[in-house]
Amino acid sequence: IAITPSTAYGIATAAQNLPLASGQTVVVLEDQFPSNVFAWRERAQASGAELVTVARPENNDWTTAVLEQMTARTAIVALPPCHWTDGTRLDLVAIGRRCRELSAAFVIDATQWIGVAKFDVNAIQADYVICAAYKWLLGPYGLSFFYAAPKHQEGRPLVGSSCLVYTN
Repeated sequence: IAITPSTAYGIATAAQNLPLASGQTVVVLEDQFPSNVFAWRERAQASGAELVTVARPENNDWTTAVLEQMTARTAIVALPPCHWTDGTRLDLVAIGRRCRELSAAFVIDATQWIGVAKFDVNAIQADYVICAAYKWLLGPYGLSFFYAAPKHQEGRPLVGSSCLVYTN
């Protein structure tokens, strides 16, 4: 777990460390909180990949809508546990399972969730989980937590920046 200055910083770090090639896709939600969209939009444009924005489903079943957009071209899935505008939940365990089947990276902005609901990183098996402390953790602005799965723990921080890293 690393302490970082913001969720956007953590997402940008994950984006810098994950491979993305021309013809691949990054999956995000329509009207998803910007901290988990802007870095992927920039990264997709720079690499010739496509940002796939999952439209809000009429039945509010984000999980099925996301799973339907994931294909063999999917390289990265960047999601929250729930939609920040209305709290509609996503089944991250099911989506994580599909990510592993496709060898796609899974990046989660858990700011709207951690501290208020159960979150099991081992069940989800995300590659990265980033969470701002100012929301449900009741921490100050400028403090976020950044989890990298063991296979990503030798990644590079953003240029000219540093973070404090705790490992067991």
